[in-house]
Amino acid sequence: MEEILECYGLQEGDKSLVRLAMQDQDIESTVTDDRLLFVVLHRCGCKPMFLPDFIEKAVVKEIFSATDGKKLLLAIKPRLASGFVEHSLRHIEGVI
Repeated sequence: MEEILECYGLQEGDKSLVRLAMQDQDIESTVTDDRLLFVVLHRCGCKPMFLPDFIEKAVVKEIFSATDGKKLLLAIKPRLASGFVEHSLRHIEGVI
């Protein structure tokens, strides 16, 4: 498995996260804002959750207010490609 993880060019911390997620069946999901890590986790049989989706879910479950959810999404916007945050903002606003 190490050889495969090496091929993806993941950073050491990300490789460790994949190893941990694969070993611990009690992990419901692994939250990440890294698209490559999301795909690798999924391909390794883990249950990744994209950070904007996690924030949306937290707003729906009223863990965060809609206002706080929007603030969090705007804070992570520089880390993500265009469209991800905007999509989640529309979900929170109830537009889609």
